[in-house]
This record gives sequence, C-alpha cells and structure tokens, in this order.
Amino acid sequence: MNSETHHTENCTSSFDMVLIPAGLLIQGSKDGYNEEIPLREIELESFYIDRYPVTNAQYKVFCDEQGLSYPEQPCWPEMPDYFIKYPNFPVVNVSWTEADSYAKWAGKRLPTEAEWEYAAAGGLKQPAYPWGDEDPANR
Repeated sequence: MNSETHHTENCTSSFDMVLIPAGLLIQGSKDGYNEEIPLREIELESFYIDRYPVTNAQYKVFCDEQGLSYPEQPCWPEMPDYFIKYPNFPVVNVSWTEADSYAKWAGKRLPTEAEWEYAAAGGLKQPAYPWGDEDPANR
C-alpha cells in the first residue's frame, strides 16, 4: 500500500493518515456465513485512513471539548480506569454514532465497510483473515 501521509487541518493535532490507492475489493465469501454470501466485486476510489487507531487521549480531548461522557469501562479487571490510565491505548466501547461524531469533529470520516476491509487486507487478494490465510489456531 502507498504510504503517502496526509495531515488533517481541522484536528487539534496532526493525526497521520495513509492514502489507500484505488482498487478492486472482492467482498464476501463462498464458504462463510449467510450474510457473507455471495462474493461481490467492489471498485474503490483511493481514500485516506488513519494509520493508527484513535487513542483514549485523542478521544478524551473530543469528549472534553464537546462536553460528552467518557466511554464505559471495559470488563477488564486487570486494567482499571482504562480510559484515563491508558491514554495511548485504543479507545473502546464507542458506538458507530460516537465514532462518526469524533471523525467529523476531527475533520475526517469513517471508512465504509468495503474501504475498511480493503485497507485491512493490506494488498492481499481476498484473504480469509486480516493477516492472510493462516488458520488462527496455528498462529
């Protein structure tokens, strides 16, 4: 994938984005769940996507500026106060609507499902898993 970096103008700080070149996504599965059938080809225009997940610290700035509640604590007893004590970890327990609001606030947009799958494949053609075709039990 192309690693050209784009910095958004409307953010409180620059968040790295990567340009994903246009291409063809083969989405779905011939052997998967009913909602994955049939295989379909989707032609994608080039698009930008964040290089890294949104962190707790980035999402906290958004919440504080917008007067919003922080996300709920995940059910991880080994990581109490996750949102506050782990600022550089990915934000979790955020709904699609909340993520969309954050993206708009940051001057961005959420990727479509097809864009997300295409970027996650990292140039692989229809991998079974984001890392390729290796069975998770063998990893």
